[in-house]
Amino acid sequence: MFAVFDSSADHFRVVIARGKQVLLDLSYPTDSKEARRLFGSLSEVLAEHSISLSHLEWLACGRGPGGLIATRHAISVVHGLAVALDLPLFGLNSLYARILGEEGASPEHPVLAVAPARRGLVFAYLAGPGREREPLPLESFMAGDLDKGYLLSETAAAELSSGLADRYGGLTVIVTRQGLMETSFVDSRITYLHQPVIPTPGLMRAAWRACESEERERRHLRPVIEPIYLTSPVEG
Repeated sequence: MFAVFDSSADHFRVVIARGKQVLLDLSYPTDSKEARRLFGSLSEVLAEHSISLSHLEWLACGRGPGGLIATRHAISVVHGLAVALDLPLFGLNSLYARILGEEGASPEHPVLAVAPARRGLVFAYLAGPGREREPLPLESFMAGDLDKGYLLSETAAAELSSGLADRYGGLTVIVTRQGLMETSFVDSRITYLHQPVIPTPGLMRAAWRACESEERERRHLRPVIEPIYLTSPVEG
């Protein structure tokens, strides 16, 4: 049994699963009284659902990108749990998790996940074709740090998408806001898939099931979680 935490979308979400079965799904706005209760007494909340923390085998947490304060909520809680329960803890770029959990993307083409950032920018993360969805180094197309994803303008993201479609013969783009990129930039080779801003429990479970045991290191899972903040470096 494992637990996944994520608060990058301004909601504190906890999904506990055993294999393919979701046992518990809790989601509250990060500034709500319910979320504050989770921060302080998660074991009591789980007990109400007949789940014991002692049954957990490992923990996982989305690292963002997300709001500075919101992203820290889940990370701080899961860090405390990992220490208290002496459990393995792994972090994953939240956009990469969306790619791993998406079952509707064609395995023949790469997948680009984008999320809105500030000042008309977007964060982007790219994974290659095939069921394994290996991360692709975007420095082949533009400068940046692979592990932290990419912060770029919507226009630049569209140009990147077009270049990827040229190179691979097609592309799937996952968007977390309806109309993001797909309205202004139409390309028949590009398929747009919309995911809700707050990731569904099925999506979170599927993403992290794909990252168990020997897959963790290969998929860039980190034993120490460093949050990725949704903060634009562009002034003005």
